[in-house]
Amino acid sequence: MNFLITLVLITAPFGADPHRPDVNTVATLAGKSLKGDADALARLRALGPEGLDVLMQVRAELSSVPPSPSLDARAVAWDTLIDHVARQQHASLSGLYWYTDLDAAKARAARDHKAIVSLRLLGSLDEALSCANSRFFRALLYPDPQVAKYLHDNVVLHWESVHKAPKITIDLGDGRVITRTITGNSLHYMLDAKGRVVDALPGVYGPAAFLAWLQETAPFASRAGTLDDAPFVAARKDQHVGWKTSRLHRWQAALATLGVQVPLDEAKLRAATTDDVIQRLAEQRPGALRVDPKVAEMLDSAYPTAARAAPLAISKMAVERPMLPWLRNLRGSVASDEVQNDFMLHGQIAELIRASDLVAPEPLTQGIYANVFMTPLYDPFLGLAPADVFTAIAPSVEIKDVAGANPLGLVE
Repeated sequence: MNFLITLVLITAPFGADPHRPDVNTVATLAGKSLKGDADALARLRALGPEGLDVLMQVRAELSSVPPSPSLDARAVAWDTLIDHVARQQHASLSGLYWYTDLDAAKARAARDHKAIVSLRLLGSLDEALSCANSRFFRALLYPDPQVAKYLHDNVVLHWESVHKAPKITIDLGDGRVITRTITGNSLHYMLDAKGRVVDALPGVYGPAAFLAWLQETAPFASRAGTLDDAPFVAARKDQHVGWKTSRLHRWQAALATLGVQVPLDEAKLRAATTDDVIQRLAEQRPGALRVDPKVAEMLDSAYPTAARAAPLAISKMAVERPMLPWLRNLRGSVASDEVQNDFMLHGQIAELIRASDLVAPEPLTQGIYANVFMTPLYDPFLGLAPADVFTAIAPSVEIKDVAGANPLGLVE
């Protein structure tokens, strides 16, 4: 397939970003990449976030290629190229570049005096069947205009897979097969430029709440990047005390709107926040999920309609929810997850961080997956095959010890 790219010679204006690559260079590499040149694709990827910015510009200015969303083969090829360069599916919607090497992300953050948002997920951000949380992030969270702008302008982005995404295959017996992921949870770490943990956000949040977390934690992470480890840990402890007080006040006020009066005590607030209360609080967040019209159009064209998808959808057993019927059901799902994650899980994670002198994401990640998400990464079955449940099905996979299992000693 041939793709015509018209090269326009330009002169960089005075004061232009010295790291921004030449448009003609990017256009030439893009043309070669679209023809299957792996070396050209690698060179595009190596141009970093600025290279992706220019690639997005080149894509937008091509009159011969329909704008996204489009099922036109030329548009699909360009959007796939952008995904490969960004290392994220649906990157043409968000325009975000992700590092997959933490050392490279740290070097970039140090150069730009920025914090790092580091996603931990099951599966990979650039594969179709990553965990449900990450599919939500790239389709609906990261493309939100306000979220995308903040992430693009203020932080360095990095993702790392902690485990392959568990999948279930349903053989209908007539040649048709349905494959879905069945469990999974994710973490957005806020790291300083040295890669040290400042905070971690669990699971699904809507754009407004996610942006509020970024704006609250990124400035501290940027400032803390100059500190040695001991003063960093001390400053982090103090900062988390303030963040906890703010969270408890928000929690108390939210319960009060339902007529539930609880003292400013986390244990009592947690006891009062039953499943029914969580659903009632979720009903007060109808705007938890806002969907940009361009994103909605893309999803409508890329995925089946609700009517077509309904017979195929399966539930994800406690953690994963079907994306479709994607908008009507997802709004309530996101609001409910946001309430539980914000008031319940985030507090548990913050306490793990505050009470620890550990600064690297590992082994905190192990402790969070084991004790907060209840899907231990050192368990080869991620908690999906409990030893105390009889299934009458012979095991088909040999269970082996995993090196480094349970490094924090938090779960027996």
